[in-house]
Amino acid sequence: MARFSSLSLQQKITGMMMLTSIIVLVLTCTVLMLNDISNLRKSLRTDLITVSQILGPNIAAALTLNDTATAVQTLSFLSSQPHILAATIYSPDGRAFAHYLRDDIPDGTVPINATGESVPLWDDHFDIMEPIVIDGQKYGAMYIRSDLMVMKARLIWYGVVLLSILMGSLILVYAIASKLQRLVTDPILRLSKAATEVAKNNNYALQVAGEGSDEIGRLIGTFNKMMNEIQIRDSELAQQHVILEENIAERTHALKTANQQLAISKERAETAAKRMTWQAYHDALTDLPNRTMLNDRLDIELAHASREKKQLAILFLDLDRFKIINDSLGHSFGDQLLRVVAQRLQNCIRDDDTVARLGGDEFMILLPNISVAEDAGRVAKKIIESVSQTVVFEDQELNVTTSVGIAIYPEDGSASDVLIKNADTSMYRAKDKGRNAYAFYTADMDQAAINRLNLEQHMRKAIEKNEFTLVYQPKVSTKTHQMVGVEALLRWETAELGVIPPSEFIPIAEESGLIIPLGEWVLKTACRNASRWHRDGIGSVRVAVNVSARQLDQDYIGSLIEETLDESGLQPGLLELEITESLAMNDVESTAATLRHLNAIGIHTSIDDFGTGYSSLNYLTRFKLDNLKIDLSFIRNIPHNPDDSAMASAIISLAHKLGMNVIAEGVETLAQLEFLTENDCDEVQGELFSEPLSAAKLEALLNSSSDQMIEIITDAIPEQAKQ
Repeated sequence: MARFSSLSLQQKITGMMMLTSIIVLVLTCTVLMLNDISNLRKSLRTDLITVSQILGPNIAAALTLNDTATAVQTLSFLSSQPHILAATIYSPDGRAFAHYLRDDIPDGTVPINATGESVPLWDDHFDIMEPIVIDGQKYGAMYIRSDLMVMKARLIWYGVVLLSILMGSLILVYAIASKLQRLVTDPILRLSKAATEVAKNNNYALQVAGEGSDEIGRLIGTFNKMMNEIQIRDSELAQQHVILEENIAERTHALKTANQQLAISKERAETAAKRMTWQAYHDALTDLPNRTMLNDRLDIELAHASREKKQLAILFLDLDRFKIINDSLGHSFGDQLLRVVAQRLQNCIRDDDTVARLGGDEFMILLPNISVAEDAGRVAKKIIESVSQTVVFEDQELNVTTSVGIAIYPEDGSASDVLIKNADTSMYRAKDKGRNAYAFYTADMDQAAINRLNLEQHMRKAIEKNEFTLVYQPKVSTKTHQMVGVEALLRWETAELGVIPPSEFIPIAEESGLIIPLGEWVLKTACRNASRWHRDGIGSVRVAVNVSARQLDQDYIGSLIEETLDESGLQPGLLELEITESLAMNDVESTAATLRHLNAIGIHTSIDDFGTGYSSLNYLTRFKLDNLKIDLSFIRNIPHNPDDSAMASAIISLAHKLGMNVIAEGVETLAQLEFLTENDCDEVQGELFSEPLSAAKLEALLNSSSDQMIEIITDAIPEQAKQ
């Protein structure tokens, strides 16, 4: 391509014309040659078939009489066809019967067992194999081979003709190209020479001869007109001096503008530096001060408080169950929730106060210059109320709570790290109180933290030593007073520590993760006992087992329950799982899917502690539940408290409309029982009927007849309750 580009225009035109002519001629002659050869082949084949048909009757007779001499004599007719090289007659069984070979063909040079025909251009023969058929009866077959000398002679002729035409065409093309060169290239060469002269000497008065109406003529005319225009513009150069001065003035203005832009850029750089400094001291997600800025401000305020003999407070906040929210609803929802909480916290403090995000779901608030410690308590209460308001994000509603720990300077420490540690410790005390609460730091909290760690270590050993036991509290029908089920409750007693109430060790098990092995042990033990009672004929009683948040968060919870049922042999209908309301609300979609799976295999499900989270009313219809347990906080004050009574009655009515059985826990008085019975509560459990029983005592109760069981349960009602 580079060599072609370096050729002159004349050489390019001549070369392209000659190349085009050669291609056209070669293609044309090739098409004609191939067509002629195809026709020759068809003609030759038709000729050979005709010969075989002519000889067919005589050969058929010779084959019939097995007369080889007659067959050979018949084949001798082929000597009148000089292009036929050889022929062979085959009997019906495929045997060669008679042969013919042209006189000039040596014996053995032509095969006598050919089975078909082939005629490639480079071959020197053409074969056919035709059956000998007379009146529809096949007598054998005839093979004929013909040479292709006629076809090859025609190819030689085509070659000579093509070469002759090609040579003549090249001569003609060269002559035409030379003429075309004078018509096309000469004006272009003149135009090129003139352009070179103008570029070299700036002779704009130069004109090129040869203007015409064709493209080259118009190009020359345009060139001449351009030269005239340039000459006119030369005369106008003097006027450009004024324009040049104006341009200088514009450039001066542009330079001034550039200086202004430089000043703006400098200001932006300073702004960027300030932004970087701001980012170093602020949280990127919430724009709140970060731990670094909080520590700086805390040191300053501590120094000021020390000089002025004033108090300040540190509030340590942690969102309750934020990890579950973040994992179940997604990090996008979690980030949005943190921004909302950050804004609510800012709305709860004074201008001089500082709210900072330490990371994750932890926040800290610095309250300088407070009069009394109760001021910090009022702020904490305001924060708890503000944070607990419903959050709506992408049609998802959620109520989040927070636990707040408070440390006061100088009573709880004089150094920043001590105050922060003590505020953190008191925050955990607030969580122990049930979350959604605040707690002031006290000196005994450090000892409580040590005790808590101690208890966790004892619990790990207790699991290994199998120190935990199960007790069962009966559930009684309000209509028949018969026991219709039991709830399995975990108990722990050690020789060293004595009896540890569930309210102490269950929260530690939840936080440490020990609730996973404990929960599995409770499930398997309760299922084995219930299966044994059913198998031994003691009684088929449904046993309810509580499921913790940690357990339900495990992907294998469904397979664990199915495996436990298989190992124990317990029928799925005799197992009931109690799920706390707050747990169910943490991840509605996941909880709904799990409940659907459990119901599909026949397990009963209950929502426990119902009524403690009012947002759950929006989701109840999404869960396929068998039972609903009213939280004992509503039962404790009925029927004397109108609000709790109304709430309990409404919950019973709602559950029945949704097709659920209603269970009231914590029933201790006849007045409570009468109220629940009148309001159609289906089942009750509590100290009024029975305290939690050991497995042995429950077996004794199950062994009683129905009438005896009713009598035992009725007798268990305290005399003061009957009065």
